Amino acid sequence: MRRIAYVCADAGVPVFGSKGSSVHVQEMIRALQRQGAHVDLFAARMDEPPPPGFDSLAIHRLPSIRDGEPTSHAAAVAALNRELAAALERVLTDRALHARLSDGARRSAERFALPAVAAAYDRVFSEVLA
Repeated sequence: MRRIAYVCADAGVPVFGSKGSSVHVQEMIRALQRQGAHVDLFAARMDEPPPPGFDSLAIHRLPSIRDGEPTSHAAAVAALNRELAAALERVLTDRALHARLSDGARRSAERFALPAVAAAYDRVFSEVLA
């Protein structure tokens, strides 16, 4: 079984909500699970509980960062990247998939020599899961 980390560090995307980007996250996870992958979701915003069908989804909460004063925002982003890298290292994924390309996720993918997908569509899934 392949293990995939789906990272959504964008505080503007409530991953279990009804916004278009939220539905995109949910459908991408469902598609990966249909292919037999075990998905770990790393997300900054979860306003609602997971909908039905996500019982096997491993959920890891990330700190939510909102726009703010540039210096404090930059420090918060750096802290998020460190936390995300540590969480990904604990999970030791086979593949890394990014909903919104995060610097911490990208660096972790490079460190562990994992493929990283910035924008994924059905065509890309067959390549990632091959």
